[in-house]
Amino acid sequence: MYFKEIEKLEEAEDVLHRGINAVPTSPLLHFALVNLLELQSRKEEARTCFENLIQKSPSPLVYIEYMRFCRRAEGVAAARKVFARARKDQHSCTYQVFVAAARLEYHVNKLPKIARNIYELGETRFSRASFSPAPSRERIVWNSYCSA
Repeated sequence: MYFKEIEKLEEAEDVLHRGINAVPTSPLLHFALVNLLELQSRKEEARTCFENLIQKSPSPLVYIEYMRFCRRAEGVAAARKVFARARKDQHSCTYQVFVAAARLEYHVNKLPKIARNIYELGETRFSRASFSPAPSRERIVWNSYCSA
């Protein structure tokens, strides 16, 4: 971000807030603001930014990024709470949310058993038809990680 490089974080924040006011459903502007707030250790404000975006424009991408943020900022339990919340959102929770949560558990938390359970729960929840074509590719990758 240009403003970060020239150490004008307050101006960057102002630009992002103006952008969000102009396009309140833009995930990219919210993600940029969250990134800036996280750099300044303003985690509660970043969380509020995600909550506002979920209220205005929930999507699988928003939930995935929110899970990743919570894992970095608050730990495993917070990320799992976001995943549980995403699972209850029938309109915004797609198989991608399950795959992202499984990958987070496997790669970041180093818990392959939990990751496999999440992945299998996603396969159960979404029929093969809706889980396809990604599952075949995802299943191959998954099996290479968890062949046990």
